[in-house]
Amino acid sequence: MELFHCNVPAEKEVPKFNGPCTTEQKPMGLTECRRVTGAWPLGAANFIYPKEAGGTVGGRAQSRYVILEVHFNNPDLKSNIIDQSGIRIYYTPQRRKYDAAIMEVGLEYNSKNSIPPHLVTFRLSGYCLGPCTNVGLPETGITVFTSQLHTNSTGVQLFTRIMRTDGKIEILNIDRHYSPHFQEIRILQKPIQIYRNDTILHTCIYNTLQREKMTFGGYSIHDEMCVNYMHYYSKAELELCKTSVNDASLNVFFSAINKVDYAPTNTTHKTVEENYKSIRWTPFTSAILQTFYEEAPIHLSCNGSNGNYLPGGN
Repeated sequence: MELFHCNVPAEKEVPKFNGPCTTEQKPMGLTECRRVTGAWPLGAANFIYPKEAGGTVGGRAQSRYVILEVHFNNPDLKSNIIDQSGIRIYYTPQRRKYDAAIMEVGLEYNSKNSIPPHLVTFRLSGYCLGPCTNVGLPETGITVFTSQLHTNSTGVQLFTRIMRTDGKIEILNIDRHYSPHFQEIRILQKPIQIYRNDTILHTCIYNTLQREKMTFGGYSIHDEMCVNYMHYYSKAELELCKTSVNDASLNVFFSAINKVDYAPTNTTHKTVEENYKSIRWTPFTSAILQTFYEEAPIHLSCNGSNGNYLPGGN
């Protein structure tokens, strides 16, 4: 579950909506409701802010509108199920020293970030590059105090590293025995500082040994994700920093695999998913894709809480 605040003027009305998150009938007025104010995954306990920080709620200049997004898994398509999911927020009338917020880093939710079947390990990484942290973070940087790692059902290891401008690397969070059934919201033993021009590298390792088909990046429980929800203070302009491989480079890969392994890929008439499905996935072709992901140019999404790209961050 995720709770999003609508980053709009306090007097602006936000249309009511109750339905699938990705439907075309979703009102356009909800695109600015993207600032994550709360998130809960399977296996997580209650989350309590440190004494020096808290999430901002209310105020005359703040919109009162939020969106609750709940991800369901109902493979048997059972009906007449009443869901009572929700997020309960406790607040104090006394404002704390720092305004806290949540930042998403990792991979974009799309089929360009996909994983072949029958593999013990396959690695994907998302990058938040220096140009984005430079425009999205305050001059004094931010303090990350909590980290929530997330994949769907094939993720087995996750870790997030901070690459400093002097070349040093610092581990922010690591889980070598990740379970999608125990996705704890982990309070860091020592808060981590992230500064302008630092690069955030988030890596996920997957096991698709039991999968017969390609696992696509996406929202479904059968798809995959690679994300870290970082709780930090003080609240910055940057809300989301994720990547996927560059479109043109992916087309080059599909053309190359057509020549190397005679796969019936076609960058003109087939979608990304159709091209991936056209490939005969063997240890050889999977290794080519792994190398491609590690070396290919990327597309960076450097977004503010209104859903728009931050100028100069891409």
